[in-house]
Amino acid sequence: MVGGTDALWEEFFAAGAAYVPGEMLVKFNEHMEDDAIKALMNQVGSIILDDSPWVDFLVISVPEDMTVLEAADWFGARSEVIYAEPNYIGHVFFTPNDQYYWQQWGPGCIGAEQAWNHEQGNHSVTVAVLDTGVDLDHPDLDFNVDTSIDYDFVNGDDQANDDFGHGTHCIGIVAAEIDNSIGVAGLQQVRIMAVKVANVLGMATAGWIAKGINYATANGADVISMSLGMTSNSSAIRDACLGAWNGGVLVVAAAGNSNTSTRTYPAAYSTVIGVAALETCTQRAGYSNYGWENVELAAPGSNVYSTMPTYPWFTLWLLGYSRNYDSMSGTSMACPHVAAVGAAYFCYMPTMTNVAVRTHMRANADDLGAPGPDEYYGYGRVDMWPTD
Repeated sequence: MVGGTDALWEEFFAAGAAYVPGEMLVKFNEHMEDDAIKALMNQVGSIILDDSPWVDFLVISVPEDMTVLEAADWFGARSEVIYAEPNYIGHVFFTPNDQYYWQQWGPGCIGAEQAWNHEQGNHSVTVAVLDTGVDLDHPDLDFNVDTSIDYDFVNGDDQANDDFGHGTHCIGIVAAEIDNSIGVAGLQQVRIMAVKVANVLGMATAGWIAKGINYATANGADVISMSLGMTSNSSAIRDACLGAWNGGVLVVAAAGNSNTSTRTYPAAYSTVIGVAALETCTQRAGYSNYGWENVELAAPGSNVYSTMPTYPWFTLWLLGYSRNYDSMSGTSMACPHVAAVGAAYFCYMPTMTNVAVRTHMRANADDLGAPGPDEYYGYGRVDMWPTD
């Protein structure tokens, strides 16, 4: 595991900390030479833990005589440093529910059947799902998941195997194979880039997330879907989202499941579409976060039936889920609905920019709650079939 030992992670989970112990993220001035960086770190006894080519910051160790926050303050006060921050921890946003709810209600709710009569999607459009990975051999996913571009930033290899189940579920919502006589129907038959940024416990560091965003952007993602987040405002994630947006990528993230208006990142960034969850076609789920910064669109999130790993995995025995297919709830499930609709727009009109797609998605959303945009539903329930 990059940047920490098993013992440190045990300490983290026991303490319920908001960041990884013993390490931090530091972005140095771009003109600073390697020797100068090392000399500065030597002043306090820090070493480089990770210098990934996918990000412009370093993961470094925290000096033994400092806390993480003290070290961040020390480095942050140096003129050679752009920012220094803890390696914040986020997590996937799902809520355990009745595992025997056997119905896909989301597609009908957002107009997918009408859209499918005109466009079911194609592999010229790529959706990157940053999550816990994917079952690379799932028979309902193997047609659309491109195994030549998946990557695992948790373990540092090119096999984004899912050991939690959450990523496989989210990917099925976007792109389970349609009309193949098995399983469920994904919303769009687009190419999937599975990027693993969360571990076996559904935890994701800011470093992993930022790397994943940059990787997806560099490898041709049209849409990035992130069913995860944190309440800490990470400069590393903010910069990665800005880079993706400026690079023409539509970035989508779950608003969170705490029924609060506290800002949740990355959903709250202006470069990201934050997604609230619906429990019916017209009713917000009680657990869904709200707030003007968190919510731009709403989508089905409760009791969403989708793909699960075909092999034993962590939450199978911990939470009692079934193999192959099952239901999950959360803004995590709402997020891929919106990502799939964004992908559909790129399929309808390949020359559209991410700015235009976002504008059309807002304009075509079905208004819910108070008339006009509001803090609970944003612009409303996302609609897959464009009318404007």
